[in-house]
Amino acid sequence: MQFNLHIAQIAQISRSANDEGYVVRRVTIRKCRVFALRDAGDLAANATTYVNLEPCNHYRRTPPCTEALISAKVKRVVVSMVNPNPIVASKGVEKLRDSGIDVTVDVEEELCKKLKEAYIHRMLTGKPFVL
Repeated sequence: MQFNLHIAQIAQISRSANDEGYVVRRVTIRKCRVFALRDAGDLAANATTYVNLEPCNHYRRTPPCTEALISAKVKRVVVSMVNPNPIVASKGVEKLRDSGIDVTVDVEEELCKKLKEAYIHRMLTGKPFVL
């Protein structure tokens, strides 16, 4: 069985928050952390959050995920890999650490690189990934 890392965070936090099973929403990956943290409410405080790409620290269509993690008082964030997007690259990890959150990086990095191959290619080359 292949595990979908895109929804892992929503599933884990939502399951612990309401114990009703996994919650899957049709949302962009950028918003997943925000929804998961909102659903968890106070249970997110002192929790460990697992993410495949480093949380963003910039404003676009949604506020930065770093702000959501800090506001939720998450204790630890485990990141598979630093985001190759130059707008993000290490700034999210830096912000979380500066806020007192314990951050571990490069956990299952090779698996994450396979999962995010098309995204990484686009970020590094500016071209779409074509099979």
